[in-house]
Amino acid sequence: MRRDVLNSPKLVELKTKRRNIFVRKIALLVFGLAFIFFALSYLSSLRQVTVNSIEVDGNKVIDTKDIQKVANEKLSGKYFWLFSRKNVLFYPEKKIERALADEFKRLTNIDLEIKRGNVLVISVDERVPMYSWCGKELPVHAQTEKCYFLDDEGYMFDEAPYFSGHVYFKFYGPYEGETPEGSYFRKEKFSDLISFKGALDTFGLKPKALLVDDAGNGTALLVKGKSGLKDPEIYFKINDDLENIAENLKAALDNEPLKTKIKDFYSTLLYIDLRFDNKVYYKFQ
Repeated sequence: MRRDVLNSPKLVELKTKRRNIFVRKIALLVFGLAFIFFALSYLSSLRQVTVNSIEVDGNKVIDTKDIQKVANEKLSGKYFWLFSRKNVLFYPEKKIERALADEFKRLTNIDLEIKRGNVLVISVDERVPMYSWCGKELPVHAQTEKCYFLDDEGYMFDEAPYFSGHVYFKFYGPYEGETPEGSYFRKEKFSDLISFKGALDTFGLKPKALLVDDAGNGTALLVKGKSGLKDPEIYFKINDDLENIAENLKAALDNEPLKTKIKDFYSTLLYIDLRFDNKVYYKFQ
């Protein structure tokens, strides 16, 4: 009797109706969601709400078209194949910034802003070349050097052309990174090295390059005298107190016998050694 009731035509018909109603509701829901997604996709691509042009401000060396090209590559396509990446409300701002920073090491302080007329304005600063890095070791021939520009923080950002003479002060030694471009040279000690280099300039010793090895030994190369056979060198340790070392050197240069020797026999100077506490050793030919 129970089995007959459950399989009665009226009950089967009722179940079928309920199932059909459920299926229709699911179909309407899927259709509604699809309509909403496609409507939003269409609306997200309208000219009124998308980036219409790109302007670049602050660049001097890097071409504007190159910056625009990188930005346009990140703006192309859609999110989830539906929503335009050019939409001013959710364009990939951070991705564009990272892409520009990776592509152009010279760029810094990259800022993006949507302005009137849906114009994407990319404001940048360019690193200023202050020094150059020219290898892990001193070269045999200067013409074979491959140098990179350094900014005032020791960041290596662009390959430098060959310069004859002493246009940019040169650094040599290992860098902190996988490749020279985009790496730092002794970041934690760079300001101290620059201060030490400045002190040597003040003392009239004319440093032209500085070499640092893996062990932290530093060698400052001076411009040789007119009749000098080789560049005089100054030895020091970069992890020592460079300000104190500079003061010791200044005291030695201001007193005899080094004062007269530097003045009269500079072209025969071989080295000045500052690696020992509060002592200054030197040698002339």
